[in-house]
Order: sequence, then structure tokens, then C-alpha cells
Amino acid sequence: MLCNSSAVVAQEKPVASSTNQPAVTPLKDPLQLTKEQQVPYREIIKRYATLMGELRRSVLTPEEKKQKHIILLSQREAEIKSMLTPEQFEMYQKLEADRQAKQVNMRKEPLKMQ
Repeated sequence: MLCNSSAVVAQEKPVASSTNQPAVTPLKDPLQLTKEQQVPYREIIKRYATLMGELRRSVLTPEEKKQKHIILLSQREAEIKSMLTPEQFEMYQKLEADRQAKQVNMRKEPLKMQ
């Protein structure tokens, strides 16, 4: 059986440069966290993500959830602020504002019944 060589396409794999750098660029760190800051920062983010998930699943009233949500956000921000430099915290606030703006834009409009 003959194989049509034009139908076979070789996939190119990224090749690491001769300086032993990875072929894939690592994710950017806009906060420029030090190695000492990385683990505590991630732990804070994970802990509050868990708490927010528990809050969403709780049996509290919507108003109680909203109040608790505000409290959790302010507690998270205070913990993060205590571990970041003023410049890093300013960048954190900007990133959070951008993230919240994107979330608002992603919400779907309710369907209008005619």
C-alpha cells in the first residue's frame, strides 16, 4: 500500500534554546512576588476561595450572604496587604478591580419575555 506523503504533516514541537530555557514561557507574575511571599499568598487565596464556596452553598439569606461576603473580602485584603509591599498591594488592587469588572461584564442579561 502506498502512503501519500503530502497527507502526512509533521507537528513541530517547541525546542528549548541553547541557554537551557524552557520552551514554554512561564506565567507572568504581575505582583512580582518573592519566593518567600509566594506560598503564603497562595495559601491565603486558596483559603478564602474555600470560604467563599462554603458561603455560596450556605443556607443564609441573600442579605446575610452579601454581608458575610463583604467581611471575607475585607479580611482577605487585610491579610494580603500585610504581606505585600505597598507597590505590590497597589498592583493587587488594580488586578482585583480589573477582575471584578470582567466578572460584571460576563454576567448574562435576563431574557425578556414578550
